[in-house]
Amino acid sequence: MYTVAMMLCFIYGGISFFFFLTQIMPIVAPEFGPAPAFMERIELEPQNYSNVSMMQNWTPPARDQSLNATHERITRFQTRVTAYFLTVIFISLFGSAIAIVAGLAIYLLMRKKDRRELTKSVIDVVTTPEEKLVLKELEENGGQMTQAELAKRTKLTKVKIHRVVKRLESIGIVSKYSYGMTNKIKLEKKIFQK
Repeated sequence: MYTVAMMLCFIYGGISFFFFLTQIMPIVAPEFGPAPAFMERIELEPQNYSNVSMMQNWTPPARDQSLNATHERITRFQTRVTAYFLTVIFISLFGSAIAIVAGLAIYLLMRKKDRRELTKSVIDVVTTPEEKLVLKELEENGGQMTQAELAKRTKLTKVKIHRVVKRLESIGIVSKYSYGMTNKIKLEKKIFQK
């Protein structure tokens, strides 16, 4: 499920970024191709003549008020279209960035979950039943207890608890701190974090 979501994020992000590049490159660097159609200027006067004599005899129409109004409307329309398309292009860039970041976040969460599961399975393999009992009690009590409390809850002798804690401490699963007349035993957060 997470893998599918991650892949969709990366695919959408890649397509959006490709769309952004294909639309912005001709604007930024004209050598990559002609400018997009929405950036071209609309001219009201004819520009292409097949006959040179016709071109020499042509006189531009009188710029009356209706022609100026039409030209102004076309210019305003073109400005709106250009603003719209530029907005769409930059939204695609923003969308691609969000999708790629979301894909990376899902990937990191999946790795963290897999690492935690792997760590727990390795701990299950390398620990003895007494050590598993101590770890279970520590997990159920917020990750820390005194050595005396562990002895009472697990019904193991103080000597046995001392040996179990020493071994778990040597493999880096728990830490031991002085706490008054006894020791406080803590699970390592990096191993047992939720």
